Amino acid sequence: MGHFGSDSYGGASALNITDTARDLYDGFKTMSTALTVATNKAGVDATRDAFFALYKNDIDENIDATLEHSDALASVMATPAFEAMRESTMGDAVESVLATDALTDAMMAVDAADDEMKESTARQSTARAADAATDASDTLNDFIEQTMGGGFAGDSDDDTTDGASIAARLQLANMMRDGQFKTIADLIGRFKIVDAMGKKRCATLTASQIVGVELGATPSRVLASQFAMPDSMFDRKFLDRSLMQFKIAENKHQGAGPMVVLIDKSSSMLEPAMDGATRDDFASAFALALLRICRDGGRDFKLIPYNNTVMEHHIVDIKGGIASVGAIDDILSTRARGGTKFKPALSAAVNGIADDADIVLITDGDDRLRYNGDAADGWDHEIDDVAVERASAAFEKIGTRLFIFAISPDADAPGLRSIAENSGGLQIDNAEAIGDIEMSALFAALRGRPKT
Repeated sequence: MGHFGSDSYGGASALNITDTARDLYDGFKTMSTALTVATNKAGVDATRDAFFALYKNDIDENIDATLEHSDALASVMATPAFEAMRESTMGDAVESVLATDALTDAMMAVDAADDEMKESTARQSTARAADAATDASDTLNDFIEQTMGGGFAGDSDDDTTDGASIAARLQLANMMRDGQFKTIADLIGRFKIVDAMGKKRCATLTASQIVGVELGATPSRVLASQFAMPDSMFDRKFLDRSLMQFKIAENKHQGAGPMVVLIDKSSSMLEPAMDGATRDDFASAFALALLRICRDGGRDFKLIPYNNTVMEHHIVDIKGGIASVGAIDDILSTRARGGTKFKPALSAAVNGIADDADIVLITDGDDRLRYNGDAADGWDHEIDDVAVERASAAFEKIGTRLFIFAISPDADAPGLRSIAENSGGLQIDNAEAIGDIEMSALFAALRGRPKT
């Protein structure tokens, strides 16, 4: 039998662990940033013991108090918070990994405390560790469920917990150490609620034929947000037939085939949007919410990042909407830089596109390409009336819809709006500020057109 800690513990160990377990831990450490960070802070022996105190079903609690860190480990293991942590970590490698870094911090806090304060420090620091581990676990599991319904491409049946393999969950746990991960995960949670609103609204409409939003006065199709206005205003708009309502296709199938998402990666996307999120965070979360729609419908998903050109090396193709963790990492890690130019991205989207596809363009700005002193506003716009007419005809021919997700109030692309409306799509303006009900129209349109 081998022993962890034999190098620095003077030939003994806080926990008796087999050589096989040592290899298991070393494998986890290779895959885990959290264990590497903890090891750098506290040393490999203390970190291994902390991990196996959380992970093993049968641990030797007779710890030799003369050994380095073992008294601190004994102190944290004696707390109610540690017992609570063990309920979720015992036998679960990923939960143990998520908790080890925080537990190591608790051990170091006990080590640093005066003798008379060690017991209270152990209680307080272990309670904080338990809270941190719970938050990390909730964020990870919510992200997996909300994004991919519990599983990822490449997961193997013999290495899977709750639908996602240990390797996939550890890779995501590494990504979580980026402070923006939780922000994006929270936004995905919001979009999931918005999507649910769209699905509920779809269920009330015949054949789920939602293709967009229009003005009218059909009670069963009026957006819920319209009922919040004062009665006098509602009555006037009803008589004028100018209430916002879902637009229904007239026995013509469009969209709901492959989805191509064009995501703006210009430098302005790094500007703040809301609740600590940047516009890039907002766009990335929205893209992952669309990926979930594709997974649910078995639709192919393609993400094309663009700025003033197409970022070809960062294009992500996902068959059937079932992504690998690597694909998720690619979506979240592409760096925003440069300017904004729509035409190359739209050309890349349309090139080789299948009939009945949906194109979703995400942006925070306009497409103003070059200064022209003779133009009314000083700029030439690439998407002119001729381009609108040609694009609209091309989209109609292959049954492709265009949707615009304009994040900021600065977004200004009237040509694209015209193409979107002509194609049966729609444009959402100032998405970072509008309510969930208005945004649900986009989700309803994208999800509400199953193939027949």
